Amino acid sequence: MRILFTVGTSKYSFSRFFDYATQILPFVTKPGDLIYIQHGFNPRPIFELDGVTVNIFSFVSVEDFSSIFNEIDQVVTHGAAGTIMQCNQVGVRPLVVCRNSKLHEHVDDHQISSATKFSSLGLCKVSAGHDHDCEYLSQNNFISKTRLSGNSLNNYLNTL
Repeated sequence: MRILFTVGTSKYSFSRFFDYATQILPFVTKPGDLIYIQHGFNPRPIFELDGVTVNIFSFVSVEDFSSIFNEIDQVVTHGAAGTIMQCNQVGVRPLVVCRNSKLHEHVDDHQISSATKFSSLGLCKVSAGHDHDCEYLSQNNFISKTRLSGNSLNNYLNTL
């Protein structure tokens, strides 16, 4: 399995995302898996998983990021609408861990409202907490590799 964890380009700290990744990775990976971790402006996280290849980077070019998206099976991401739509374009329904303004992870809670709307359309899964997410990932419900309908995206965009 190939999983991408990405926090985007916001300069706000999102250490909770990496704490989350540390908690779930041992439960959803096995030897031979490949993990990409994009940490943005956050301190470089340390992940050691037996037999799992972990590629950690702050930022990459648009071309390299697109290449990663084309080879991954699953994505765990912050709640940016653009990232969710990029996942959908390659047929992946991401698991979303939204930034929270009350925790000083962003200026407001637009990620929560956008991700909730995308989730209601079946375009992503909003994190329900460690135990629920591990169960969800281990059941392989995370992947929707058939191309998602453009109508779902258009319906969402028309509500904005």
